[in-house]
Amino acid sequence: MPEEPFYHLAFQATLKRGIALAHDMVQALEKCKSASEPQPDLSRLLEDARDLSSFQGSDTRTIAILGDSGEGIAKTGAIGSACTSVVTEYQQKTSHHKAPIEIEVEYLPKPQIDEFVKELVWSYRQLQLPDIQDISNAEEYKRYRSESEIAISTLEAAFGHRREFDALMSDNGEGASERITKKLLDWTEDLELPEGDGTVWKSSAETAEECCDKTEKFMGDRLWPFTKVIRVKAAEDYLLKCDHIFIVAKIARAITDQSLKSSIYSVMERHAPLEWENSAGKYLNLAVVCTRSEDIKVKTHRKDFCGPGKRISEAVMNELDREIQQANGANNRHLKKALKRKQELLLIEARNARVKEGLQRAYSAKIPGGNLEVFCVSNSAYEKYSRKGNTEYVNGSGIPQLRNFCYTVAANAQFLEAKHFLQSSLSSLVNSVKSWVENFRGRPGAASYQEMEELSGALDNLCAGMASIINDTKTSSAETFQEQLCLLMDNRNEPWEQAAKVQSSSWTGWHWTQYNAWCINNGTHSTKGRPLTRWNSLLIWKMRQEEDFPWTLIEEEIPGYFKTLEESFREETSKVRTIASQYGNAPTFSQGIALRIEDLKYILAVIQRNFLKEFTVIRRNASDDNRNSYVLRAMLPSYRSASQEYGSGKMARQHETIRCRIANGNLFPIISFSIQQDMTALIDKTFKDIQEKVQGVLNLIRADLEIVFSQMAAVKDEAKEELASRVGYFEEELENVLGRIPTSSI
Repeated sequence: MPEEPFYHLAFQATLKRGIALAHDMVQALEKCKSASEPQPDLSRLLEDARDLSSFQGSDTRTIAILGDSGEGIAKTGAIGSACTSVVTEYQQKTSHHKAPIEIEVEYLPKPQIDEFVKELVWSYRQLQLPDIQDISNAEEYKRYRSESEIAISTLEAAFGHRREFDALMSDNGEGASERITKKLLDWTEDLELPEGDGTVWKSSAETAEECCDKTEKFMGDRLWPFTKVIRVKAAEDYLLKCDHIFIVAKIARAITDQSLKSSIYSVMERHAPLEWENSAGKYLNLAVVCTRSEDIKVKTHRKDFCGPGKRISEAVMNELDREIQQANGANNRHLKKALKRKQELLLIEARNARVKEGLQRAYSAKIPGGNLEVFCVSNSAYEKYSRKGNTEYVNGSGIPQLRNFCYTVAANAQFLEAKHFLQSSLSSLVNSVKSWVENFRGRPGAASYQEMEELSGALDNLCAGMASIINDTKTSSAETFQEQLCLLMDNRNEPWEQAAKVQSSSWTGWHWTQYNAWCINNGTHSTKGRPLTRWNSLLIWKMRQEEDFPWTLIEEEIPGYFKTLEESFREETSKVRTIASQYGNAPTFSQGIALRIEDLKYILAVIQRNFLKEFTVIRRNASDDNRNSYVLRAMLPSYRSASQEYGSGKMARQHETIRCRIANGNLFPIISFSIQQDMTALIDKTFKDIQEKVQGVLNLIRADLEIVFSQMAAVKDEAKEELASRVGYFEEELENVLGRIPTSSI
């Protein structure tokens, strides 16, 4: 396990001790419940204790795995190709998952199905575009043909059972694209999607075979195209939200720095082009996984890595040669095989070291923290030697090191969640049980009806006050966005349009074949005669430049909103605690409020993290030229329209189509409206979540207050006293547990 506080044996022992304490409380409360009349307070405490006794961390981190086909990401399916068109997420099994395998399949909602079908029709009919057959670049034409073949294959899988399908897709008359699209969209109405919760189908399985049987319907014809396929556009958003990205490439492509650089570039340029082009992944947490490290050629690689000044001493290899000859002479095939394998392992380790050093030397300066993690792995070696129990060769496979790194990615989140469990959730439960015991024991100075009314009223005021504070904070955050960015967008549309017109006017001097190629490729393309040029990025260069500082200001304000909520909650709850302390009748209740404050602090930190992730995606889509950018969404219809022009005067009409889109006064207002719409939705969603979570914490405080003032039902003396006698132990054990939690932060 990695050297992280969460994985330290002492902390794991402390965590287990906390879970055991919750289990002890379950047993004590169950005895008390069985000996009493039904009581809501006791039932709630027992339910809470049961939940905590099965604690298992649920906070996760996401790792995206990118690579070309055949790089070792997915296993090959029955049809001979790897099934990587459908996103598959593997999650750690938790205590809430009762079956050995829990299955969730997310499929596209109807609007996205319609969009997907339109994109497939466009891709399929690219080869029918005017002048497409005259493209001189063989690789470019091959790409168009490949995209067309994939599109028709996908459409055939979904609709090929229709008798009219072949005739429909063969239509090449005027207006064919519109007719085909309309008919296919009509057919989507008849798709027999499985019943589920919205667009999610859930099930479970006892075995891997049963899991395959149940998911087969989504992987077969008709449904798989709509099973949340991650197209490139969706993948970019997914990548920006991931905590880490693994770039997977065969180690054979990493023998030289340059070959591996091209491998990394090809993957990142395809999935997050502008992010990679502008910053080489500076804002992405990248790691490289080189696969098939077992592919070694002893004779060839011995020359590379053996000898003076090289990684392996010639004497070491010569000694192994001598031992191999002796084993051969003694007809000891087992020893001979082991010695040869040792030579191979030395060469594998030498090559791994060179690949790691070369990559780190080339990229560390561009990676956050200056440390590019590189792993050289062999799945086949790991599977083979783990079965044999050979620890040396299992470690040599690189898989244990990669696994440890994956654990490290989530270590901080798991540590914070486990601390929250011990310091807040478990502590609150002990406190609530103590309050319940004090109540039935009739502590001195029992609360009067008047006192109960005053505390209850104070709690009502707390609920109303927090609702008002949350609403005010939401308004403040929306106003900051409005003042910093929306006003700028409203006032600067015309200058941005003028800058865009200047940029686009230079393209009209291009050769007509080049201009046509850029229209076909949605404004981003390169040819032998013209380097990679991103029209969309150039169109918004001035907007991006002027918006950069306001976006940064808004981002810097975000932590302050959450801090305000936390401090306001602390201040508002202090009023309730003050009233309770005046009467001296609810010290345990007052302590419970303090614990609930810590509970909310953790909850707000989680919500803040998610908000920042979503905010980052919106900012990147507003500023960058990616396939989900706002500028591309606005320009796409014009690119499509221009691409379909043909005949005399084609180039002039293409120029006019693009010019009108840029100069009609609507381009930047549309972009601005889309940005505002998404940011408003994010703010609304976030503060709705905050309101629900805060209300949940307030409900727990009210439940604790009800314990203080509840009228106890009849409980047998022995059950009451047994629970009461255990409360002291619970408090003492909790103090021991809390005292063992590391104070250092990560």
